[in-house]
Amino acid sequence: MARTEPEQRDEPGSMPPPRAPAAAAVPFVFELEPARHLLRVTKRGFWDMATLAAFTDAFRAALRRMKLEGGCRYCLVDASAFAVQSADVMQGLQALVDSFAPDCPARMAGITGSKLGALQACHGLPHAHRRIFMTRQEAEAWLFADAGSSTTTAC
Repeated sequence: MARTEPEQRDEPGSMPPPRAPAAAAVPFVFELEPARHLLRVTKRGFWDMATLAAFTDAFRAALRRMKLEGGCRYCLVDASAFAVQSADVMQGLQALVDSFAPDCPARMAGITGSKLGALQACHGLPHAHRRIFMTRQEAEAWLFADAGSSTTTAC
């Protein structure tokens, strides 16, 4: 006969042992590659307006730094882990992109994780020099191709 241990019960009112907090995903990351004139942006999760404000400040700072280091010709935005956003957040992102015209990268490629994300990104970022892709390979191929040789179409 197998022996079983009695079930251990916590004393009444006792607290369970503390657990390590789950690592919170950082909502955005910027990687600068001045030698390639490339700014890589990663966006994750669902944003509120406070996150958008922090992103705006960080994005402008990254563009200023790129300008000091030779300029930003290309921007690759990985939004594959970026949730579908509220209308307010998308309008704020559109206003941000529209506001940095003097420092605007010549080409901006976005990577989405879903067709719905691609639809939202296309609606929010219409422009001849901005494209949305489903894979990093497609995005980088377009981003670094000669402007006249691109066979892809805008959103």
